[in-house]
Amino acid sequence: MRLNFFARPTLKVAPELLGMRLAVGDKSGIITEVEAYIGEEDEACHARFGRTGRSQTLYTKPGTVYVYLCYGTHWMLNIVTEKEHFPAAILIRGIAIFDPILKSYFLNPKSRLSGPGRVTKFLGIDKTMNGQIVNGGDISIGRGIPVDPADIKKGPRVGISYAGEPWLSHPWRFWI
Repeated sequence: MRLNFFARPTLKVAPELLGMRLAVGDKSGIITEVEAYIGEEDEACHARFGRTGRSQTLYTKPGTVYVYLCYGTHWMLNIVTEKEHFPAAILIRGIAIFDPILKSYFLNPKSRLSGPGRVTKFLGIDKTMNGQIVNGGDISIGRGIPVDPADIKKGPRVGISYAGEPWLSHPWRFWI
C-alpha cells in the first residue's frame, strides 16, 4: 500500500481500511473496525490540547504509526491521516484473525478480536513502534479481502464520554 492512501480525508480512509490485512511479523488479521479522530477541535482527539509530547506523532506524515498507552494497560494502534502538521488518525479497533492452517480469514464472531487493546496484544504492538511508517517497519497494511460498501456500518465512537456533544454523536466509527 502506498502512503498517499493515508494522505486523504480521514473519513474517506477509515471505511476503506476495512477488509485490509494488518500484519506484524507472522501474525495478521483483517481490519474489521476502526474509529476516526480529526483535528484539534475534536474533543476526543489527543490533539485537543495542541502539540504535546504525547500528541506529537499525530502531526507527522500520513501513514505514520501512532501508538500510545491507554489507562496504563493497553497499547492503542492508530495510523496518521490527511497531511503533515494536521492532527488526524484512525484507531484500529478490531480484526478478524488469520488461520495459518486453513490459510483464510474468518469473519465470524469467534475469530474476531474486538477492542483495540486485544488487537495490539495479539499482534505484539507496543510503544517501540510509535513513529514508524506503515510498510516501512514492523507494521504492514495491505491487500486483504473485498468488502461490499453495503456491508459497512457506521456509528458513534466508543469510550469518549469525556468529549461531550457533538463529539459523542459523530458517526466516526466504521465496522463490518
